[in-house]
Amino acid sequence: MPLLTRLMQIKLDQEGVAVRFRGRTSRIPWTELVSVSVIANGTGRSRNTSLLVLEGNKGQRMEMPLLLVRLSDRQRLLSALEQRTAPGTLHGDL
Repeated sequence: MPLLTRLMQIKLDQEGVAVRFRGRTSRIPWTELVSVSVIANGTGRSRNTSLLVLEGNKGQRMEMPLLLVRLSDRQRLLSALEQRTAPGTLHGDL
């Protein structure tokens, strides 16, 4: 599993959130972030994983399997997103 976590990087800074996943970097400024959701994603018959979905007001959308976020970093990530986003931005079972 540690190898998989290297395939994805999430960076939160003063300007916004940036995600590098599958060799591509996407960025959404905090002022444009309108939705942060954790949704269940069926991946076969025996296993469900959660996706972290970030959406911007200009149609930006980033989906990241939380399975690829180290367990030790997951709570810190969700807490940081909660602190930096406007009220009503977070949805789902965070």
